[in-house]
Amino acid sequence: MTDLFAATISPEPRPPTTYIAGKRPNNQQDVLESHKVNSESLLVVGDSSGYLHFLMDGHYSLGTYNIDISCQPLSIYALPDPPYNPNIEMPPELQLFLTAQIGGAPPNHYQSTNTRALNLKLPLLRLPWTRQLARSSTTLRALLLYSNATIREMRDSWWGSDTREPARNLGRKWVTHLEQLSSNHGDCKQLPSSIILAGQQLTDVGKY
Repeated sequence: MTDLFAATISPEPRPPTTYIAGKRPNNQQDVLESHKVNSESLLVVGDSSGYLHFLMDGHYSLGTYNIDISCQPLSIYALPDPPYNPNIEMPPELQLFLTAQIGGAPPNHYQSTNTRALNLKLPLLRLPWTRQLARSSTTLRALLLYSNATIREMRDSWWGSDTREPARNLGRKWVTHLEQLSSNHGDCKQLPSSIILAGQQLTDVGKY
């Protein structure tokens, strides 16, 4: 990825935080102020493969848009909104003006420049359910990644890996120790059904 060509739409200036001598700052208030600054904003990042990545409020992914595999984004800004009455009219759709460089195509007498201009429209961005959907999908993706990592860790703990002994071997040793204790007392020729079931579950061996 090349330089991050980013534009934050409609940012709100963050008020200065006032610290009083002998008093700890309100961390919760700082978090709320930071969230307020990023709210109602759009982060656009371009890469060398010709893709634009859209992030609502700086971290909620809205997907990607492919300009062209031979183009690299140079600049992007939001066009000003036309006049409208917010009380009776829906907010206008967000329009972005983008300039990109066409790679590997030097200018010639037919083409005076190797840049191209694009006008992108995001009609659903300002709808209220768009932000909720982006937040929910981002949270769900993070939970799925965490669950997948947890399941992988549990599987490695039970079946073992190159660097750790499998936990099921410990269960086999425990069942073997119970068998020895029972045989030493001599009053139990056959193991109880609970121990047999535990042995099958822990050792994954149906030898009983």
